[in-house]
Amino acid sequence: MISNCVVVKGAASLWGGGTVSGTLINCTLTNNIAFSGGGGALSGVLTNCVIVRNSAAYGGGVCSNTLFNCRLTNNWATSSGGGAFSCVLSNCFLSGNSAASGGGAIYGTLTGCTLTNNSAYNGGGSFSNTLNSCILLNNVATNNGGGAMCGTLTGCSLTNNTAANGGGSCSNTLNNCTLMNNSATNNGGGAYASTLNNCVLHHNSAAFGGGVYSSTAFNCLFDQTNSASSNGGGAYSSTLTNCTLSWCQAVNDGCGSYRGTLNSCVITHCQLTTGLHAVYGGGSYADTLNNCFVANNYAGSGGGAAGSVLNNCTVVHNNCGYFGGGTYECSVTNSIVYYNYAPSFMADDFNGGYMDHCCVKRVSYGLLGPGCFTNDPSFLDGLHLQTNSPCIDAGNSNFAAGAVDLDGRPRIVGASVDMGATEFQGATLEPFVSWLYQYALPDDGSADYADSDGTGMNNWQKWIAGLNPNNTASVFALQSPAAGGANNTITWRSVTNRTYYVQRSGDLSQANYSSIQSNIVGQAGTTSFTDMTATNGTSFFYRIGIQ
Repeated sequence: MISNCVVVKGAASLWGGGTVSGTLINCTLTNNIAFSGGGGALSGVLTNCVIVRNSAAYGGGVCSNTLFNCRLTNNWATSSGGGAFSCVLSNCFLSGNSAASGGGAIYGTLTGCTLTNNSAYNGGGSFSNTLNSCILLNNVATNNGGGAMCGTLTGCSLTNNTAANGGGSCSNTLNNCTLMNNSATNNGGGAYASTLNNCVLHHNSAAFGGGVYSSTAFNCLFDQTNSASSNGGGAYSSTLTNCTLSWCQAVNDGCGSYRGTLNSCVITHCQLTTGLHAVYGGGSYADTLNNCFVANNYAGSGGGAAGSVLNNCTVVHNNCGYFGGGTYECSVTNSIVYYNYAPSFMADDFNGGYMDHCCVKRVSYGLLGPGCFTNDPSFLDGLHLQTNSPCIDAGNSNFAAGAVDLDGRPRIVGASVDMGATEFQGATLEPFVSWLYQYALPDDGSADYADSDGTGMNNWQKWIAGLNPNNTASVFALQSPAAGGANNTITWRSVTNRTYYVQRSGDLSQANYSSIQSNIVGQAGTTSFTDMTATNGTSFFYRIGIQ
């Protein structure tokens, strides 16, 4: 073991310019050279070391080492791994390193590390690494993967990285990561040819695919202005499932998505970067959309969608400057296209294309097939259907979009598939699903019996009680009874749209409770009931229920 040392210009003919094997603690390795691997060190364990300005063909700083709390700065490799090659790094800082591939590190495992201001032709920060809880900041790739390329990243933050393709990520698998302010001169500002699970993408930009390009995304959030200087502000040629694209922008077509496939996605507030250009698809252009909710988007033509195929979608409150506030030249099946806006002579909802079994109000031209009508869809909340909606069981089940709807609940309930992105789940369950949706809780069934705010009641019980599941002060609770002579007054927290009943017992046995009053109309804040039959000297236990 070597500690508190400085290794300078310990040149090696082939491997390990500074040191080979061994354990180093609190050491500095600087200005060392290896003709093959490990400019600063080869093999061994390094703790609290500084590795600076070393060079090699592979692993300019280190090669095949294990490092703890080390700093690797301004190292370079003529081939791979400017900072580290095939190493295990924990809580290390890699900055200013460079290589042809993997400016910061290549072929290793990094945990809790920061990679910043590294550069390479491919993989500016990282190439073919496994990264856990790492920060990738201000890295640059001349070609692909400014932040990272060809690796697996979990719980990582990729910020302000740049590349020609894949500003943040290229050909990676990303789990629970945040991609923010990354940019690509060509394709995929946030990610290119990557798989993203439960990720968040903010303010990424590219010529094509501001958020992602040629990628697959599951349960991801694209928001806060992912943008494209050409097409596909949020996504380009990608497959998205259970994702939300909001406030995405593009100069040309497909402000939300361009030429992709979207399943059970929400596309909202996507729009042109400036003006009323003659471009198409505020939410979607040339996509296939299944069980999607498309709302409040804007484009020159096709405010919601243009040139796309829509199956079981809800397209509402979109607008345009020219043709088709809702859809323009689209093929639309089992969908609701309503409340959209365009200049009056150009049709607010549907302009061009084909519709089959749809609820649509204003039509300019195009072919309406069987099962179409203009009746109001009767929404509960702008998405879910009321009990009397004409869209219930009104679709063509042969073209139902999958086994589940946008909420993740059964796609067909009843005689036939419903129109729109969500399926009416029944008179009892549907208002509860709508309540979950309005409080931004998962409405796929996973939160039904969860206690979201830790107050001791699950969400189904909170809905029955008329509570706010995001407010810990919103509880269904009985206050201390007030005894007065021959009666007791019971007071509880209540809401106006519920009816209550009171039960009483002489002990805490469940079997001995009996109802003493029902049909008590709830008041705002609290409701009180006076038990006129309570007698002096007798103890009573009370409980309140909701009818």
